[in-house]
Parts: sequence; C-alpha cells; structure tokens
Amino acid sequence: MDTKTGKLTNVPFTLTTDESEQESLYIGLLNASECNKADSELAKRMKESVSCVIGDGSPQFLNAARTTLGYQKPICTCSLHVKENTRKRCKTGWNETLFWRLQQARSRMERKAAWAAIERTFSRPAVTYLRAQLDDDMSDRGRPWTRFAHMQKGICTFGRKGTNNPVEQVQSKQVPERHDEPMTLLKTWVIDKVRDKENAILEAADKLRGKILTPWARGIFEINEDAMKTCRIGNGNVVPVINPDAAVEVVQPNENGNQRESRYHVNLNARTCTCTNWHFDGIACCHALKAWDVYHTQQNDIPLNVYSRRMREWVVSSKPWFLAAKFIEAAEVLKTELIKLPADADIEEDDTLFPPICLAKLK
Repeated sequence: MDTKTGKLTNVPFTLTTDESEQESLYIGLLNASECNKADSELAKRMKESVSCVIGDGSPQFLNAARTTLGYQKPICTCSLHVKENTRKRCKTGWNETLFWRLQQARSRMERKAAWAAIERTFSRPAVTYLRAQLDDDMSDRGRPWTRFAHMQKGICTFGRKGTNNPVEQVQSKQVPERHDEPMTLLKTWVIDKVRDKENAILEAADKLRGKILTPWARGIFEINEDAMKTCRIGNGNVVPVINPDAAVEVVQPNENGNQRESRYHVNLNARTCTCTNWHFDGIACCHALKAWDVYHTQQNDIPLNVYSRRMREWVVSSKPWFLAAKFIEAAEVLKTELIKLPADADIEEDDTLFPPICLAKLK
C-alpha cells in the first residue's frame, strides 16, 4: 500500500488472480483508503462523475464497491484480469495479440472482426468465458473492460503509469453524443444528402407547373430569341425557300456594327449549326431559331396561338430533360419510388478480406 498525501494516483491497491477472494477483503481495502469517509479527498474524487473504479471483475469486489460508493458509480473491470483468466482457460491457441486487438477495438466492425478471429483460434472454455465477459461489458449495469465499451459509456480510465489525460476524459464524455460506426455514419450522411436533394427536386417540380422549359433552358432560349431578331437569311430583300434537310446560310451582324457580318450554316433536321453553340448547349442557337422561324412561316403550318410554345418545345427536342413537363413527370415517379441507395441494402461483411498491402511498405 502507498498512502502518500498529495498523490491521488498512489492509492491503496491489491492484486491477485485468485477467484476466491472474500468480500470482506475488498471492504477492508476501501475502508483503509478512507473511501467510506465522505469528506476525504479520495472519496470525493472517486465519486465524481468523470472518474471510475476499476476492479478485478469478481462479484465480491462489485458488491463491496457499490456498498461503499453507491450503485450509480461506474465500476469497470481490469482488462489484465480478463486477459489472465482467459489465458488460464485457453488450453490451446492462446494469442495475446488477438486479445488486445479485441480489447482495443474502437468500432463494432473492429470488435466483430477481432471476436471472429478469437473464436477461430482460442479453445472452447476460453471462448465461453470471454463471451460472458463481453456480454457483461456492454450491458446497462455491466462492468466495461474494452475500449469500445468505455467510449460508449463515456468513461476514461487511468493509464498504466497512473496518468489521467484530461483531453481523453473530455472526449470520452463527448463520444456518446457524436461517435458512431464509420459505416453507419456514412449511411446517415449519404441518406441525408440524397433525401435533401429529393426534396429539392420535388419543390422545383412544383414551381415548374404551367411552364414549358426548365429555368436554365428558359434563360438560354430568351437570350437566343433576342439575338434571332438581328439575324437574316438571304440578302434582306429576297428570302430563299428553306429545305430542312439542307444547310441554309444565316447572317448575323457583329455587335459593334463596324466589322464584317458573321455567316453560319444551319441544317434543321440534322440539328447542326457551324457556330457550335447548339451542339454544346443542347439548345437551339439564335441562327437555328431564325431558320426554324422562317421555314415554318413559309410553310404556314403552325397556328399562331401555339407558335411560341411549339418553338420552345422544338429548341430542346433532342434534350427532353430541359422540358418542364418531363421534369415534373420524373418528380412524380420520385414521390413513390425513392432513389435507391447502397446504404439501403444489407452490407455483407467479410472480415477475412483486407485492402492490399502498400508496396512502399514492403521495400
């Protein structure tokens, strides 16, 4: 025992791996450390919510600690005791590295992989004992001894050198509020992002009702429609008859009016123009609009009351996603059939498969 004053980490302790300890031994130990005195500094420290008591996992110690400190006090089990008791029961296949891999796992995935390796390696008595310890580790009134359980319950244990890292202690208290499994966190993040996008699509569809083009396509069309008014076909006096299967020359004056005019060739049925804007935007350029307007004026085949609508539908006929009706139609389907996500599927995990080893580490 070491009861030097001023050193809270130097407290009375006893160490044994014998499972026949008497409860009176533990009560005497706690009394000797003055834990039963409410005004003692050690008792105050041990009763703080950020501190915990580490025992050997025996029922006798648990009863003694709860009698002295109360039932609300976090009681942990020493992982060294669990390791030694597991090793005693492991007649074949003992591997200390596997044990510490399980004890130090920080996520369910790591924990599951470590446990699968232990089940394949340790003897049956050791596996049975360790399974019972894991069940107690995660139960509501259990005594946690793995790092994962400590994180879930907001417990920061003392280090092997008696140090208590205040940063880890604060982080441990925050973990239950912000920690989640990496895969679960990814699923939640993806689902939230996709569902937000779905809602935005549905809202946009409601705003498009009664319109012909989507907002971006409408903006491009209005710019081209204004520019079409300055274009001409022919010399201005005589307009040639337009053949939709052949190229027609469209003349566009330059903006400053002092330079030579620009000439482009449009093929209506091939949906091409030498200005290339039609190709890149997917929306008919001002030269194509001029050729279409002149052609249908010559044919006189579209009633005036639907002329503007037909023009708007034609400019994006090769790209139907620019039509408001098609956007609304897709949104209606989305209401009943949500976007299928990988996160919605049951993920089959294979803990025996790992990413390839980096070649740089092999050199």
